[in-house]
Parts: sequence; C-alpha cells; structure tokens
Amino acid sequence: MELYLSDLTFHLTEECNLDCRYCFQKKRSRSLGFSSIRKALDFFQDAFHPGAFIGFYGGEPLLEFETICRTVAYIRNHSTLRRRKLRYSLSTNGSLLTDEILRFLNANKFRVNLSHDGTAQGTTRPSRKNSLILENLDRMIKLKNIELETNSVFVPATAGELFQSARFLLERGVNDCHLNYSIIHPWDSVSLKRLREQVEELRKFLLWHYRRHYAIPIGNFQERPLQAMFWCAAGQERLALAADGRLWGCRFFADYFASSSSHSEIGKYGFGDMREFVKNPREDHSAVLNNYRELIQGRFHSEQKPCRRCSRLLYCSACPATAAFCTGTIGKIPAWICDIKKIWFYEVRKFWAAARSS
Repeated sequence: MELYLSDLTFHLTEECNLDCRYCFQKKRSRSLGFSSIRKALDFFQDAFHPGAFIGFYGGEPLLEFETICRTVAYIRNHSTLRRRKLRYSLSTNGSLLTDEILRFLNANKFRVNLSHDGTAQGTTRPSRKNSLILENLDRMIKLKNIELETNSVFVPATAGELFQSARFLLERGVNDCHLNYSIIHPWDSVSLKRLREQVEELRKFLLWHYRRHYAIPIGNFQERPLQAMFWCAAGQERLALAADGRLWGCRFFADYFASSSSHSEIGKYGFGDMREFVKNPREDHSAVLNNYRELIQGRFHSEQKPCRRCSRLLYCSACPATAAFCTGTIGKIPAWICDIKKIWFYEVRKFWAAARSS
C-alpha cells in the first residue's frame, strides 16, 4: 500500500466538555490509546512527506493532553520521524487551555484551530466558559510560535450574525478566520437570503481591508476561484485513526461512520482496525483505496442532478463525507449546500475582480 501522507489525524477521544448545538458527533467514553498511535506512526513513518501534519482531534482532544505530550515526545525521539520535520495541529474549543498547555503548544509550534463563533457563540455554544475561551484566544494571539486560526460555524438562526461575528474576531486580532455552516441544520430560503446579505457585506468590508493592509484575514476569500476539477484527498494524502482504533481516509469519514456504525458503505471506506491493518497492510485495501480515488466532484450528485451537468462544476468543491450527514450517501449533496456554495462562489469572485482592479 503506497501512500504519500500530508496529514494523519488522531481522534484522541469522543468525549467533550461542551454541548455545541450544531455538533454532529456522538459523545462516548472511547479514547485512543497511545499504543495504537505508536503503531500508526511506526507503520507510516516512511509515508510522510516533509512537513506533514500530525493532527489531534476529538471530541475535545485536550481531555487527553498527556497522550498529545507522549506522541510529540515519541516523534522527537524517533530517528525517521524526526527527519520528516513533522508539524502539529490541534482542533480545540479552547476551554481547557492552561499556562502549561499554552507553553507546550508554543514550544512545539502548533497550528491551533480554535472553534469560536464570534458574536454568535452564546447562541450556538452556550457555556459559562465563554469568557475564559476569549481570554485564551487573546493569549494565543500573543504567542509568536502558535499558528492560530479560528473556525466559526453558523446555523440558520445565526446567519444574520456572520459579518458581525467575523469582524468581532478580526478586531480581536485573529488573522486567519474561517466561516462555515452547520451540516445538520437544513437552510431554508429565508436563511439563505440572510446569509447572502451577510457575505456581501463581508466582501465589501474585506475589500476595504485589503486595499489598506494588502491582507485577507478571512480564509474563505484567500484563494481566487480556479478552474479545476476538485478531487478529495481522503485516503490518498490523508488518513485518520478513530478513537475506536479504526483507520479511515480522513477525520470526516471517521466522524460520519462513527455516527452511523451500521451504514452499508462502511466497507467501502474503512481500512479496518489499525492492529489488523499493520499485520495485513495489503489485504483487501486496494479496493478501499480505489473507492477513495473515485471521490471526484464530477462523480458527485446533488438532489436535482449529477454534478457533471452543473455549469459551476470546475469551480466547486463539496466534501463528500460531510454532505452525507444530511443525505445519508457519500457524494450526494443537499440542494441547500449547493445554494450556499453559490453564494460564496459569486462573492469571492466579485472580491477578486475588484481586488485585481485596485
């Protein structure tokens, strides 16, 4: 099995200390043991390209901070892995950060993806710890070796807060803010209209910001629309080891099938238990790899028509796994996701057209 990995994610736990209203994960007491992590690192040691990421994910991965420390120490002391100059990423809600943890993340130059919904946080992530999370955000901004990015998720009820939330985070000092939508709350026409108005307002603000600072702090606008067929890197450049020890093409596939363990497509995309995989790495896995290679935008379909018949095919990129949370089928895209993609596509295109003429 030949792989060239840019990302290997460890789902350290399915437990979480918060109850976010749009979370698609099931809370369970399962956690990934260090022995499974070590097996994966040893097996894939020659597959990592230089600078590949080792990701820590949950649940809330900081509930297993000791395992994170053991993993980083193991890589540091492993001759082959050390030469790969691997980098680290962490997805966290920020509520468990302490001085000790922040020093560790800074010392090891972590990329930290902080989940924060800006002014909508109180609605989507109600918690007494929200003020502490903001304090921790401010602290991370000041640590020069932490590469901080935020991820904000909006539901139909908070669509009208997108611009205000983004501006709140930017004015706080965040330089890499990503704006996303809930994948478990269908969006109706009223919510989509509100979202369109908000993205338009954000685009105008960003153009003003870009002309003054020559920087684009919103991840959604950082890349110009390119004409190319999207292909999913899951199972080819990315892998994820779930909390139950099973290996998947990426963290989204692991999340999806963990939430529906009796799904008929599990055999198509699951590599099985890591311990058995190490013993028989070539057994029946070529078929699974081929299934991942088939994950190309032109092979997906919406609820109305095949994606290959869409005029925006070469500008679209829809995650086949996250869309399945709504449709129950890998590669089937809900109509409302297509509508959201269109909103972002046209506003990003308008932004770059104006930016180029500046």
